[in-house]
Amino acid sequence: MQSIFEMPVPSEIDVYYDDSKRPVRCASLADVDAALDKLHREAYATRRPLAVAIKLFGHEIDTGVGADPTFLCLQIAPCDGEYYVAVGEQTVGEPTMFYGAGQDSYWEPKNMIPAEVSRSAVRYFIEHQKRSPRVRWQDWDGRDV
Repeated sequence: MQSIFEMPVPSEIDVYYDDSKRPVRCASLADVDAALDKLHREAYATRRPLAVAIKLFGHEIDTGVGADPTFLCLQIAPCDGEYYVAVGEQTVGEPTMFYGAGQDSYWEPKNMIPAEVSRSAVRYFIEHQKRSPRVRWQDWDGRDV
């Protein structure tokens, strides 16, 4: 049953992957999965991990494709500084660079999670507009939430 505070999955979800190109317009969660699968294959083939931004209800879901593990960040509407970053198990190593949506970004090893977990959390957020309970989260100030 849907909570009175949750909104239904929107019929217009934009997946941004390159600032010089139009986003992929998706009409369903299945379309989002298909777009992310396609972008993942293309990025993996070029060995250039790609940052994507999925925008809905004024929120933004930032994640990487073409790499496993990957990052996941949720920016909450009105996207004025409130965000949550997934936290993984790895704590040492070099940052991973992702190209694509927004400016190129580097993600620390502590923020890398399995790609399957990231995708599941993306789906969960689209369906429920909440952070996935499968993921450990920190806020913009590095505090566990």
